Amino acid sequence: MMATFTQGGPVVDHVTIPAQQASHIFIRIETTRKTPIGNYDIHFVTTRDDGNVLQIPLTLLVDKTFALQIIGQSLNATVFSGKDFNFDVQARNSGAAPVDNVALQVDAPTKWIVQVDPARVAQLAQDETVTFHVYVTTPPSQTAIDQPLSFTVVSDQVHTDARELVVRVQKSPSYLFASAGIMLFAVGGVFVYFRRKGRR
Repeated sequence: MMATFTQGGPVVDHVTIPAQQASHIFIRIETTRKTPIGNYDIHFVTTRDDGNVLQIPLTLLVDKTFALQIIGQSLNATVFSGKDFNFDVQARNSGAAPVDNVALQVDAPTKWIVQVDPARVAQLAQDETVTFHVYVTTPPSQTAIDQPLSFTVVSDQVHTDARELVVRVQKSPSYLFASAGIMLFAVGGVFVYFRRKGRR
């Protein structure tokens, strides 16, 4: 957790309060997604110029009311250009309340066609899981490449951190056969050419 202090503007590490006056200080406490649920006793300590110390106690309740978590995914896939492949992503509602309109968003390259089943889940209860089946079609013009696909599970209340699937794209067998045919044709042409030249 991290705490910052302001007086309604930029973050400050000290304030000046004139004698017999008061000033509002705003405290912002940030927690991470990995912060365990529970009560936390916090003590804010202020020190005056003359060394006088004042402690202000505070109890902070951390409660993951809304939370989504990806608990299963494919790590990599292999596909020929112009062909299809599929992978699964499993998500769980790890919060303390239902989440609405849960969907999987996939960031794919241009011309890649992505279909997700189910496209959307109306509501996911606490501790309930959903498996998204993803079907992807690559374009025939796709070059051989290791292409990362980024995806995120989203809802009306919260979303997961982005994850990646690495897709190894290879040229299709038909492309390889065509290349081999062109090479054989070229070799045959050279053979016929030199054979005719040799008869002269």
